[in-house]
Amino acid sequence: MNKNSQSAAKPNDSFTSKENEREVGSSFGDFFAGGASVWLKVGIGAFATPVAVVVLALRARKRDLELPTSPAIIALILGSSTIVGAMLGGLLTMKDVVQNRMAEGKPVGFPLKLLFGFGMMSLLLVWFPAIIFLTLVVTLMTLS
Repeated sequence: MNKNSQSAAKPNDSFTSKENEREVGSSFGDFFAGGASVWLKVGIGAFATPVAVVVLALRARKRDLELPTSPAIIALILGSSTIVGAMLGGLLTMKDVVQNRMAEGKPVGFPLKLLFGFGMMSLLLVWFPAIIFLTLVVTLMTLS
């Protein structure tokens, strides 16, 4: 055998490391590889949130509160609540993916680990302050 045929028979080290990298994957790869359950959660979130908004609006109407009557504003509210609901479904799925990857000892990126990987500590130290900050920003923007 000549040298070229011997080198062709040996596996390439860079290819082997790429295979190992594919086996480990990424959190987002696992998210989209979840199949129907991912899209089911996103779809339920996208459907349930506008339904909840409509129910709350009907309850507010019984209390004689003024609600928007413009079809454009109603469509904007329902459309944005659909988007927010779908995002919530996606976030819940990502939380499951991060927890599964951490339990299996697979690598998880620091931002995802900080947002979803520490349970109640993530809720208290990341999510609650972010919600309070965003509420403050929106309130200041509407007062101007």
